Amino acid sequence: MNPLNVGTVVAPVALGIAAGGAWSLASLWCLARLLAAWLSPARSRRRVIGWLLVKLAVIYPLAVVFLQTHPHLAMSFGIGFALALAVMAFGFALHGVRAARTQSHGR
Repeated sequence: MNPLNVGTVVAPVALGIAAGGAWSLASLWCLARLLAAWLSPARSRRRVIGWLLVKLAVIYPLAVVFLQTHPHLAMSFGIGFALALAVMAFGFALHGVRAARTQSHGR
């Protein structure tokens, strides 16, 4: 394969992975805000509806538009989405292990 052709393959795949990861993080951030507004003692119906609208009327349509304009990047978008979730899950697990270790040592 010609080295110049490698860039024409790698750059779009990297774009799809970055877009999927960014979309995943934005979606989870909105979900966290939605749940915080819904489950907090000072529950605000306006904030819950606002975050729900942001998630459903902004975040999801962004993914639809991206995937409709770049259908060939659906696989790399999914990889970026899953990669972001895996990194966050690993971070939460690592934080939990460190917290349990600290608690068991009485620090």
